[in-house]
Amino acid sequence: MEARLTMLTPRSILLPSVVVALSVGCRRAEPRPSDTVAGAAPSAPSAPGVAAAPSSAPPPSGGPMVRLEAGVIVMGSTTGYADERGGPTVKVAAFSLDETEVTTVAYEACERAGACAKAGQGKECNSGKPGRSNHPINCVDWHQATAYCGWVGKRLPTEAEWEYAARAGAEQRLYPWGAAPPARQLCWSKTSGGHTCPVGGARPGDAASGAADLAGNVQEWVCSAYGFPYDAVKVGACAADAEDAPRAARGTGYGVLMPMDVRAARRDHHPRAWRHDTLGFRCARSP
Repeated sequence: MEARLTMLTPRSILLPSVVVALSVGCRRAEPRPSDTVAGAAPSAPSAPGVAAAPSSAPPPSGGPMVRLEAGVIVMGSTTGYADERGGPTVKVAAFSLDETEVTTVAYEACERAGACAKAGQGKECNSGKPGRSNHPINCVDWHQATAYCGWVGKRLPTEAEWEYAARAGAEQRLYPWGAAPPARQLCWSKTSGGHTCPVGGARPGDAASGAADLAGNVQEWVCSAYGFPYDAVKVGACAADAEDAPRAARGTGYGVLMPMDVRAARRDHHPRAWRHDTLGFRCARSP
């Protein structure tokens, strides 16, 4: 991958677009409202690599995916939070993305196979909860998300791929479903009842590709290291497992309160070992 220009100027300055050609091959500042507003406490960090005893069950397919053709997106926003400004113009290669967030039942199969460490068991963590099998897995860290996607022959999406899917590429959608103000198009504080929702339960909020829940339900890990100001190279690459840098996360969780925080350009970031009940993931695959 090549960047024609590296952005090193202060975040407070609106930067010119940067054109980057992506080749995805992988194995989110200023204070602002976050998904923790619902008052949920984070679960304890996991120990990477500690998994359950293996079973003989083969890995599943990982669920249905939607196909996104190659295209270009101008990332970020000129009116959002500081870390959204000065976004690069990115060429995204064709890829596929999970139609929904990874479910609890799917992740628990990975645990039983010995390929994934056990998900957190906090108050609103879905693992082991009756009636939550078709809700998104949550309370998993970046390493656990990476392990699951590898188990099903996929990977986490890059930050550029995630935003490309959520904004319909060059359409530059404000929300995954378009420009209409958020109401019942997503699982958030006005509709969630204080916990996650079944995946794909708010189909009016689908992105143009058919991907569900790119706003609401749970925020999603991506494979990229977080850059602030926007880093034109990081957004299109997967960070190495050992790279000691915060990881980008995109989307919003079920507890979010403000329409501004369900915009498709919104960014966030967490330490690799962070786990929370508003944080999950979905997988991608090239091509």
